[in-house]
Amino acid sequence: MPASIAGCKVILAASGAAMIDYGRNQFTFHVLEGLNARSQLLGIQIVTQSIADPPHDIGAPEEVLGDDDVVGFFCF
Repeated sequence: MPASIAGCKVILAASGAAMIDYGRNQFTFHVLEGLNARSQLLGIQIVTQSIADPPHDIGAPEEVLGDDDVVGFFCF
């Protein structure tokens, strides 16, 4: 793990249902807004990946976490 996480990525794996919920549910909206605000302060890129759509499926978490630029993994 790098000494500084600035410039690194956090993978946000989201199902189709979660992304629909994001638009309708205030709790989900505020959690994601908080993640985005904090990531900007830390210089981290949040990469949203669908886990429901096969062409964009992220595959096994081990593969994603094998990327040296990835410092975190959220699933919702």
